[in-house]
Amino acid sequence: APYYVRRVEEFTRARATEPVSLSDMVEASGVSARSLHAGFQRFRNTTPMGYLKAYRLDLARDLLLKGADDGSSVTRVALACGFTHLSKFARDYHERFGE
Repeated sequence: APYYVRRVEEFTRARATEPVSLSDMVEASGVSARSLHAGFQRFRNTTPMGYLKAYRLDLARDLLLKGADDGSSVTRVALACGFTHLSKFARDYHERFGE
């Protein structure tokens, strides 16, 4: 993948729990929004925001699996992973993991 895709992936991993917009990703990449979108489509088969959502869902799944023993709530985990709409989180989580 080109440098700008990798740069946005690193940016996403570092700031996944914070509010992140497409303009933040474009700024971090150093290329235009169109080039960034095309790079993610070609090399990752997703969009930059789709990558962010998938990363956050993976992070939430890891936290939920680890927190099952200590009683962490799904709401607390979802909010900690940057999700603000719990119904959308539940829908996306179910679509991705079938749970």
